Amino acid sequence: MIIESISGIIHMGSEGLALLCTGIAYFLSKNKAIGFIGLFLLVGFTVDMLTHFLPEQTISTRLNLMFYCLFEAYFFLFYLSIPLALTKKFKIIASIVIAAWWIYTSFFILYKPAINHGYHPYFDMLYEGGGAVLAALSLLKLTQRDKEEVDQFYFWSLIILFYYSFCIFYIHTFNGLKAVQSVWYISRYIDALALLSYCVLAVFTVIRKRQQSQNEFA
Repeated sequence: MIIESISGIIHMGSEGLALLCTGIAYFLSKNKAIGFIGLFLLVGFTVDMLTHFLPEQTISTRLNLMFYCLFEAYFFLFYLSIPLALTKKFKIIASIVIAAWWIYTSFFILYKPAINHGYHPYFDMLYEGGGAVLAALSLLKLTQRDKEEVDQFYFWSLIILFYYSFCIFYIHTFNGLKAVQSVWYISRYIDALALLSYCVLAVFTVIRKRQQSQNEFA
């Protein structure tokens, strides 16, 4: 319990710091990729705060986490696939499939989760695994371009999201097993490392932009 409490504090602290850093970085740089990540972090932070203050094991808590999983799935689909230039038709079909699978797994499949009531392994393992695949494919696509053509913040954010989704994929996949209860808190450390990486990335992005501005006026 103590370990889980400590991991929760670390996660919330790093999440708040990441949100602050990306918010400042977006204000200073107006970089769209930073804005998208900032929105992603803001929604996650809001959901975590609501989950913390809502009574445990209630319908409200469950719906709160369920809708966040749906949001995260759509964020992965549209943000991670930008370099792949997916057709509008494909995105529409994928969006419908995601919504239909979310509804089916959330309301029509009865199961007893071992951890965090609201996460469903049948839904989570697909979008987390799919997110890792999309991030990997987009990274490969970007490596084929010249360095000057690639948004460095976006490139490194793909690496962070690949690490995050790939690691969380395994934990959410085994949500229905009691054995996962003893290692669930590790996911918060994974989150914290990813969040702190956003902080570092945001700071370096602002520094790089200022250096470029100084060189232009030199």
